[in-house]
Amino acid sequence: MLVQDIRSEPVLLPTWIMAYRYRDRVYRFVANGQTGKATGHSPVSWRKFFLAVALVALAPILLTAAA
Repeated sequence: MLVQDIRSEPVLLPTWIMAYRYRDRVYRFVANGQTGKATGHSPVSWRKFFLAVALVALAPILLTAAA
């Protein structure tokens, strides 16, 4: 079998690649510039997460007590 007359066009899409170190652990992040789809993991501070949840839960109580 002989393959002849093959044509292709290069497709250049913007892609952003980021790697960073946080607390001696490497995190990688890739974003597709055309679709906006992102992959990767980020460090999570559970202390800040639970603080934010507590503030959201307490906000209606504090707002009704102030009124």
